[in-house]
Amino acid sequence: MYGVVRAVGNGREPIGQLSLYRGEGEPAFNTEDAEALRDVLHYLGRALAATPYAPVTAPSEQIAEEAMAVLSEDGEVMFADEGWTRLARLARGEPISPMQAKQEPKALREFLRGVVIAARAAKNALHQVDSPWGKFAFRHHALAGASGGTATALVVSRLAAESVRLTEGAAKLSLSAQQREVALLVALGQTNAEIADKLGVSVNTASYHVKQVFAKLEVHDRADVARLLRQA
Repeated sequence: MYGVVRAVGNGREPIGQLSLYRGEGEPAFNTEDAEALRDVLHYLGRALAATPYAPVTAPSEQIAEEAMAVLSEDGEVMFADEGWTRLARLARGEPISPMQAKQEPKALREFLRGVVIAARAAKNALHQVDSPWGKFAFRHHALAGASGGTATALVVSRLAAESVRLTEGAAKLSLSAQQREVALLVALGQTNAEIADKLGVSVNTASYHVKQVFAKLEVHDRADVARLLRQA
């Protein structure tokens, strides 16, 4: 069974397709399944065509990864991006032991229900959570279903300090360990003299390493190094 996701209120423009499969021997999709899919498609159409959420404006933080889910009124996940559950669990921050595994889904639903309530009350529908795994931002948008019900589009963003984001970017580029270190220092705005001091080498040697990074990344200035690391 499949359905086309259309942008609600935007000329019904098709913006995607959702396909569902059942294995051999499982019952065929029925009318009730089709109605449930119709509601999900309506929610997705509203969520994906909605006015963009207010950006996270903390100057020292950036969005490292992000995922969206559509939740029903009772907190059940109706649709979720890949990675949503992992990010939601990291934001909740509670360790999962074998003894707690059975209670974890219910605890996660209660956590998300609380996040939705807090996001509704927050400015710009933005609610931030600190956990042992870092800082997370939740953005909330209320959705009206085709059959009169309501749902919530909830976007979770893992925020990373600028240095963390640049380090993650450097690790994804084809650089040696030393070149990654130099690229990171360049992206953080360090001069050749400061890089030399950090590495314990002469300024001439630091300048040579910087030129090697420029050549490897095929760039000509320091701002381009920072841009590539952020994009990576």
